[in-house]
Amino acid sequence: MLSVTITKGILKQKALLEGSSKKDSSNLDRSAYKLVQPRDIAYNKMRAWQGAIGASPLRGIISPAYVVMRLRSTDNLPRYFHHLYRTLQFAKEAERWSYGITSDMWSLRPEHFKLICSPEPPPAEQAAIVRFLDWAYGRLERAIRAKRKVIALLNEQRQAIIHRAVTRGLDTSVPLKDSGIPWIGEIPAHWEVMAVKHVLQRLVDCEHKTAPYVEQSDFRVVRTSAVRNGEIRWDGTYCTTAVAYAEWTKRATPEAGDVIFTREAPVGEACLVPERSQVCLGQRTVLMKVQTQIYDSKFLIHMIYAGPPRLCIDLASQGSTVGHFNMDDIGWMKVLAPPLHEQRQINDSI
Repeated sequence: MLSVTITKGILKQKALLEGSSKKDSSNLDRSAYKLVQPRDIAYNKMRAWQGAIGASPLRGIISPAYVVMRLRSTDNLPRYFHHLYRTLQFAKEAERWSYGITSDMWSLRPEHFKLICSPEPPPAEQAAIVRFLDWAYGRLERAIRAKRKVIALLNEQRQAIIHRAVTRGLDTSVPLKDSGIPWIGEIPAHWEVMAVKHVLQRLVDCEHKTAPYVEQSDFRVVRTSAVRNGEIRWDGTYCTTAVAYAEWTKRATPEAGDVIFTREAPVGEACLVPERSQVCLGQRTVLMKVQTQIYDSKFLIHMIYAGPPRLCIDLASQGSTVGHFNMDDIGWMKVLAPPLHEQRQINDSI
């Protein structure tokens, strides 16, 4: 099985699915699937205008919804046309020749693909262009890998700074006491260790069904994919109806300053509900309504990512099964509780 991707062209589907939550959606009956040989060019009719096209270095099969073509002359280099057809200029031309009512329905038919004019350098020049691009890509990939290493180290440093602040505070001269949590060790003597449910007004589970989708509305459903690294990602949410929003917020309405926590897929992500937003919980999320007179919501986010809850979350995420928290697990997670003014000072320092 092969896939035609926007980012890299043609890949083994197995390689594409590794490390991803996506599953193989191909039919068990593959008699209608199309054969792709090395030197063939294949494209996704609905996504050619976005760059889902490429020359195949592999022999395999692809979805019958895709188009497979072959260069007429064996002197031409498929790799040259692979690069050519993935340029922004070709994408605009593919868009111009695509038919459909909306962008989600645009289709580039084979007979129209063949009408698009393409530059055809001599084979020797095609080969030189491909060699140059392979060399340039190699340099860029090495630079990207080096930057990613630096970013990873900086992320580790940031996490260490946050961990130190939320477990020891800012004043290094205060007396300490044993926290009773082995991996945390000592904490300031005037801090408390509490179950997270004791710093909340309410801990509210989601509806265990999917809210309906509509193309546009003021009401958004926060799925687990929308909650990452302490922030809400709007591209992971979707719109729903006013009626569904009313039903999905009967138990509790998420308000600015509340915390949304994911209990599965993945477990242990959290974010603040933003100001002036009308959101409801998607499946496998939980709403934490914080007692703001004793605990700061932003400090709770830092605590989830760098305090005692993190070990519970990491343990739940290990192994072959999907990480999962039930409501009791979440309610009994331990958090550290400095005085409220100190929590806010730590937030500012972080």
